[in-house]
Amino acid sequence: MIRFFVINFFIVTCLVPGQKIKEKDLPEKYRDFMKLVHYIILPQEKDVFLQLTSDRDRNIFIESFWKQRDPTLGTPPKRVQRRTYQTV
Repeated sequence: MIRFFVINFFIVTCLVPGQKIKEKDLPEKYRDFMKLVHYIILPQEKDVFLQLTSDRDRNIFIESFWKQRDPTLGTPPKRVQRRTYQTV
């Protein structure tokens, strides 16, 4: 169900192109996220993220981003995120 929402969210966002914000203009929290995922984020995901206009949408994106990379459904939340922080 969540994956369905995320896919639809990305499709709608991509079909309705918006003004892209530059990474340097993002609030610090989101700049830090972009630095952390620099090597694992897909170009399309980055484009979508930079088109988001509210912090709420960015937070939903970040949550979905980590859930999609969870190798095992049902693992403790943020397991993949913690592993990424450890390797950076």
